[in-house]
Amino acid sequence: MRPIAVSSPIVKLLEARFVLKLKKYMTEKLDRCQTGFVDNMGIQVNLRRVIKRIYERFSNDKVSYGLFIDFSNAYNCVPHSLLFQKLRNKQIFDEEELKFLEQLYTRYRLQIGKHRIRANRGVAQGSIISPYLFNIFVEDLAERLRNEAQLNIEDLSLYADDLLALCNSQAQLDKCVEIIEDWSAKNGMVLNKKKSVIVCFKKRSGRKDPILRKEVKEIPVLSKYKYLGTYLDNELKLDPQLAHIKKKSGYLFVKLYPYLVNASAEGRRDMWLTMVAPLFNAIWVLQAMEPSKTNRKKVEVIWKTTFKRFLMISMRTPSTLVHQMMREESRGDSNFYE
Repeated sequence: MRPIAVSSPIVKLLEARFVLKLKKYMTEKLDRCQTGFVDNMGIQVNLRRVIKRIYERFSNDKVSYGLFIDFSNAYNCVPHSLLFQKLRNKQIFDEEELKFLEQLYTRYRLQIGKHRIRANRGVAQGSIISPYLFNIFVEDLAERLRNEAQLNIEDLSLYADDLLALCNSQAQLDKCVEIIEDWSAKNGMVLNKKKSVIVCFKKRSGRKDPILRKEVKEIPVLSKYKYLGTYLDNELKLDPQLAHIKKKSGYLFVKLYPYLVNASAEGRRDMWLTMVAPLFNAIWVLQAMEPSKTNRKKVEVIWKTTFKRFLMISMRTPSTLVHQMMREESRGDSNFYE
């Protein structure tokens, strides 16, 4: 069961007093590996860092062992006692402010039918400060991975509870898994080994996969993984992500067909901009690192095909007309068609 917390507007107003100090900590002091809910950061920044780092290894003919970690119900498992202990150690708030925040959390209740439960775990869903509090809670995990597993800061990426560690060797990979298991046990988190994955990123030179094991400490070794909405395969090809876009856009078209068939051209275009165009965001990062004409053509074909399908116009419609029908801001890359 995953509870949904509906906070009172008054509670959100009370929490707002902590936002400025938390944002300042996120910007100035938070571990640089974390980009989730940090101003001027985001998914694209994280993907860019990861893909660029892997390509640097490729240029030196080195292998990267990507360890993708998934925690079960991460936000709901944070122990309040440990959270406030970490907040005190970091001295983000005055003691009076911290006690005030503690009192808010002690008064949270979960209502299930006629029953009311007092929770001592989890950061409140829907709270304006919960993402910041969670970032602070997991910050020491990044510190342990760097100090104990000798991970370079460029090889560790976090986006809230999505963690990726790029390891140099299988020994370092084993060490990272041990540290994460130990940290999870001590911090009340549940490491979901079935959804965590290891991908061995290697240069497209025909060499065999250096990992001979099918799993590492019960974490499966696979050829690709969906990370922050982007499929990353072991050779960083565009094909898995393009296949995902084709499948997803087709599914969306079927589900939205009753609306699209009765909508105006403007309404159909807006629906494509809202539901389909964002699926291409991850493609720009992958393509920027490998800007070949072949890849460019593949992306352009799917871009135009999905647009024509949602507009319900002929697939033979000239590209110049399609470009005019598209809004400039929908391109993602202003030079995509030039």
